[in-house]
Amino acid sequence: MHWDRLNDGDENASCWMRVVQSDTGGSYGAVHVPRIGEEVIVSFLDGDCDKPIVTGRAYNGAKKPDWHSNGILSGYKSKEYQGSGYNQMVMDDATGQNRVQLYSTSTNAQLHLGYLIAQTGNARGEYLGSGFDLKSDAYGAIRAAQGMVVSTHPTTGASSQPLDVRDANSQLVNSESVIESLSQASETHQAESLKDGYDSLKSFTDATQNSVSGAASSGGNTAGGGAGSANAFKEPIMLFATPAGIAMSTQKSTHIAANEHINLVSGQSTYIATGKSLVASVSEKISLFAQNVGMKLFAAKGKVEIQAHSDGVEFTAQKTVKMLSATEKIEAAAGQEILLTSGGAYIRLKDGNIEIHAPGKVDVKGSQHAFNGPTQTDYPLPSLPTSKYDAAMQYLYHDDEPVQGAKYTATLSDNSTREGVLDAQGKMHLENVPVGPVQVQLGPDVRQFARKDLTKNPDFKGEQLSESDIDSLLAKHGGA
Repeated sequence: MHWDRLNDGDENASCWMRVVQSDTGGSYGAVHVPRIGEEVIVSFLDGDCDKPIVTGRAYNGAKKPDWHSNGILSGYKSKEYQGSGYNQMVMDDATGQNRVQLYSTSTNAQLHLGYLIAQTGNARGEYLGSGFDLKSDAYGAIRAAQGMVVSTHPTTGASSQPLDVRDANSQLVNSESVIESLSQASETHQAESLKDGYDSLKSFTDATQNSVSGAASSGGNTAGGGAGSANAFKEPIMLFATPAGIAMSTQKSTHIAANEHINLVSGQSTYIATGKSLVASVSEKISLFAQNVGMKLFAAKGKVEIQAHSDGVEFTAQKTVKMLSATEKIEAAAGQEILLTSGGAYIRLKDGNIEIHAPGKVDVKGSQHAFNGPTQTDYPLPSLPTSKYDAAMQYLYHDDEPVQGAKYTATLSDNSTREGVLDAQGKMHLENVPVGPVQVQLGPDVRQFARKDLTKNPDFKGEQLSESDIDSLLAKHGGA
């Protein structure tokens, strides 16, 4: 105390005093501990000098508030202990420019809401924008365990539901219709179906709609609020939605990965432009289908090469097929036979012989006809590569214990067979196998049978097995 001129000015100058807080309670409330050098207001309970209590703090000439002009800035600001950093929550009540800022000097992390301006201490600076700004000079993460939506679709007021995604859902349903109609047209013209992509998109769309009820009150006090239902997600999906467009930009690479399917659906056109190469490698097949106008494949420079390394190439057209060389020649060669036929007439080139047959007239005209002795030209045919792959499989019991030491016979796609035994992890590894399915016949586990009681089978569903459940069980335990 200023009037106590005999104390040493340390913690022994008085008894320890409680400090009044703005809100207090067991394990909740506000905590603002006065620091050395701050001016506090001390009262005495019941006027008893032995019962001092700190009832407040006050600014003074030495300790001034950071926000002191105009009377429109209020909030809380802390100070780093033995440092210059701080944390603050500013409420700005400027006319027509209301805002709230939650800020920390550590990594310059902040959440800025409302009418955004620059602020330095007591000074209100330039206009920065409107809405919210969440940023940090370090890292950031946003997580929601049951699903998340990021949307620029407008809401309908304070009572709008956070997961009201009807606008996005409507667009997804329209995309389903696009895929479904094009899939039907593709199948009609003997191209590949888009059914897997359609099913995947429909499953996602369905997951955006799920009505949930508010928590039922079991006692307590809800003041009559919190009842009713709201939309939620059936699965922890993430949905990005906007009525005006989405862009992703990076000076390096963009990566998209999916364990199942990737759907790209546009109501009009899809454009791909690349500064260098467009390279695609597909493990099974490529199917391209154009419904109305046609298909073009042009190369301004370089060759156009089409190769089938283990099967044939077919060109089929309802009308005319043209093969033109504008400045040089057309070469046709085959390892066994070339057959040209129309209307029952044919020319066959085979085994060094030429057959010219016709059910009608054979008309040969020319200024000269030369029938000399035999000669031949051996045309060089390329040797095409053949692919070999490795095949790895693991066989497990229903409780994920491996089948050990069992003999197996694997029949490959070229009808050759491989034999061996499973290792201690139930694994089989085959090297240099041809492309295609592998059928495996598996013998018994070499270990002595030991019964295990009460082992749970996660695949057991009683009599409620669907067709997909049966397919899943066969894939896991069928040994093929």
